[in-house]
Amino acid sequence: MSKKLYLDGCSYTFGLHLEKEDTLAHLFSESAGYQVTNNSRPGKSNMAIALDTFNSIKNHDTIVLGWTYASRSYLKYNGYNIDLLASRLQIELPHDIDTNNIESTYTALHKQFYSLYDAEHFNNVSDMLMTSTYHLAKSLGKKMVFFSWEKRSTNIPVYYPHIPSSYRLPDSHLNVAGTMYLYNTLQGLINE
Repeated sequence: MSKKLYLDGCSYTFGLHLEKEDTLAHLFSESAGYQVTNNSRPGKSNMAIALDTFNSIKNHDTIVLGWTYASRSYLKYNGYNIDLLASRLQIELPHDIDTNNIESTYTALHKQFYSLYDAEHFNNVSDMLMTSTYHLAKSLGKKMVFFSWEKRSTNIPVYYPHIPSSYRLPDSHLNVAGTMYLYNTLQGLINE
């Protein structure tokens, strides 16, 4: 019987800039023997992580979620994810849809969204999403490990990685050693 692991998060969980064999998904698959569903992606928001987990949780035994920054949000357009990040002023979409109209709309939406952005509100939303997802996983009897790159105000178990600069790339993403360090820590938490 295979063990099914659900992995979700942002670029740190995805393994941005790493070769496939150095990513968390690959390590969980090859080193720990899990059948991995990896829904992480660069720029993903806590809202998208919670929603994708909600839609996938019943089909997995173990849930590993790398929660991200509360300032992110997202929308869906014709089945495509449109991630909103304060630092992402332009959007990248596949070429098979009309990107000109979407790009100008995104730019205007981005400007308006972040001009009205309320940090306390989105911190509360992230806390609620994490807490609700935790209790859903617990009610379904799932093994789970939650980690976060941003400190949260919640009473659920959350691991906050402290990755030394020598384990990071120049843009602060994890290098191979940093990803291995994180993987070993997460695997230890799963096995507790």
